[in-house]
Amino acid sequence: MRLAGIGGASAIFMSAYCKYVLRDIESIREQLDSQAFADVANRIHFLHSFALMAMPLAHYPFLTGTLMITGTLAFSGSMYYRALTGEKWMQPYATMGGFCLMAAWLSLVL
Repeated sequence: MRLAGIGGASAIFMSAYCKYVLRDIESIREQLDSQAFADVANRIHFLHSFALMAMPLAHYPFLTGTLMITGTLAFSGSMYYRALTGEKWMQPYATMGGFCLMAAWLSLVL
């Protein structure tokens, strides 16, 4: 439950931070692209922070929670990085994070 609280609070912080920082980008196209990456990152971040509250109900809560936290950090972290810097080198981590998140949801079937 504590990790869900930390995740939710950090999702709200990142949403506000990205809105504040990204408004200063001069190019409208770059601003819209960066905001799109930030929005996806924040949606996944908040959704999976909320889902962490249900981890005690999973048959393998440690496995599911670990996959969900790792996936959220990798996916949302790389998307936030891209939104804030415009650099693409962390993009493979988004893919890895996505697979971790899929595995976390599938681990609920076990």
